Amino acid sequence: MLFTLSSDDVILELSSGRSFVKLIQLTPQIRRQDLTLTSLVSQTVFAPQVQLYSEDFLLIDSLTAYRYRPFSYQEPDRLEITLPLSQYSPPVHYILVYTSQSEMDDYTPLLDIESKYDRNLGLDIMPRPWFIAPHAPIGTLILNRAK
Repeated sequence: MLFTLSSDDVILELSSGRSFVKLIQLTPQIRRQDLTLTSLVSQTVFAPQVQLYSEDFLLIDSLTAYRYRPFSYQEPDRLEITLPLSQYSPPVHYILVYTSQSEMDDYTPLLDIESKYDRNLGLDIMPRPWFIAPHAPIGTLILNRAK
């Protein structure tokens, strides 16, 4: 599922500042499956926070631990976060995705593919960032079943 968090979405005033918010209701088939939320990286990084809610809209968990995946020959730079929905009881019915103004202060160094290639050859080379990407408050996300 591809979706965008944009300036057209609902804005909430949170303790961390004004935030763009998107609420996703999960179908019964998806509620017990682990999911991966992916944000593709280009000139900016979009790393929203994720909260999981029950049917009664009670907070179950808050997730922010994205993993940076440098580009490979088959995939672009991206951030991924796993949503382990199968581990929660009661089941997750809603996913809330939002950003905050504090995100604008963060940067993510994007690593070069040569370091990854050299590491695969057994050479011990420290990865070098080729670009320091600023974080953005809006962007496009991909929600898939976890592999």
